[in-house]
Amino acid sequence: MLVEDLEKIRLKEKEADKQIREARQRAEKIIEKAGEDGKARIEDLIKKKDEEKRTLVKKAGEKAENEIKTLREKNKKVIASLEKEAGKNHDKSIDIILDAFHA
Repeated sequence: MLVEDLEKIRLKEKEADKQIREARQRAEKIIEKAGEDGKARIEDLIKKKDEEKRTLVKKAGEKAENEIKTLREKNKKVIASLEKEAGKNHDKSIDIILDAFHA
């Protein structure tokens, strides 16, 4: 009877050891899956942030191009005005020189 009880105890220990090993294996699989899911989530976030960055850079480039275009147009107007004034000054200079020789 004692031997039978010891055998039952040993059998229960073996069964408990088996359950512990199986639980550890399940836990390792859960941890591994969670790690893989975490990596996938991080990769998705990185891709999303990269796309957002590209969009922002594109918008900034477009804005800069528009500002450059506006500044070029303003510069053309300023240059045209300066050329017109320079032409008037040139004509006045010629008149002053001619007047000086006639005097």
